[in-house]
Amino acid sequence: MDLYRIIMYETITTYYKELGDYKNAFHYQLKVSETRTKYNANNVSGVLMELEKELLQQRKNMEVEYEKSYKTYLLIIGGILLLLIITLVRLLIVSLQKRVLVERENNHIRNEIEKLTNERNELGIKRIDIASVGLTERQQEIIKLVQQGMTNKQIGDTLFISENTVKYHLKQIYEILGVESRTDLKRSTL
Repeated sequence: MDLYRIIMYETITTYYKELGDYKNAFHYQLKVSETRTKYNANNVSGVLMELEKELLQQRKNMEVEYEKSYKTYLLIIGGILLLLIITLVRLLIVSLQKRVLVERENNHIRNEIEKLTNERNELGIKRIDIASVGLTERQQEIIKLVQQGMTNKQIGDTLFISENTVKYHLKQIYEILGVESRTDLKRSTL
């Protein structure tokens, strides 16, 4: 609408200039300037409003993107935590299963030991009192360590002697007690 007024006022100004009526021409020229200023202000205001709308839309888009990335990160972290929990639960289950198996095996071994002990007692195998046989103190120490289940190397390390020295002492002990193996040595000594 303002654009039509500008055109109309410019036409009137031109008309009065051609007539030589400069007073009215000047008056309408002021109206042209005033209307153009108003028109430009409206255009600038419209452009600013458009820019503001674009900025608001960009801001909304950024917020939506931020929310999407935030949710994605939360999902990823949640997935990782879920995997960790599942792994820990599986490890716990496996550990419990192993414990049950070890307990069963221990009970089985205990039962076997009791069975063998009862069989030995029924057969009349008597125990040898190592203190009364005349073994040296070192030989008695080795027998005690054998009864604890130590290997020759472990016995040597404990007593600060070589593994071959342990073997030599065991050979002497076997001859003195009349046994043939470590197992017989464990069974027959007090």
